[in-house]
Amino acid sequence: MSRFAAKIVPRLLMVDQNTIRLIGGLELKYQIKSGPNIFAKDITSDLSCYYRYDLENKQGSSQWKIPISTRPSCDCVRSNVKTITMIFFQCSWNSAS
Repeated sequence: MSRFAAKIVPRLLMVDQNTIRLIGGLELKYQIKSGPNIFAKDITSDLSCYYRYDLENKQGSSQWKIPISTRPSCDCVRSNVKTITMIFFQCSWNSAS
């Protein structure tokens, strides 16, 4: 089983950064309530980076040098894998509004 750690939101934000995010969220919430077709004019995208840690076995890539050598140890090492996800939202352009 692999362990998955997603780093999407910074852990430590300053007070002014929290305030800016709160104001932006409240403005977006107000705009969505006032006009449900707010996203009909925009093409937006989201880029998220996910970090995954896989446990790899050294035994799969190791080779025996001579027939009398000892068996390689079965130590597990962590392998960092970075996955980038891009999501695009496209809505039809409404010229009537």
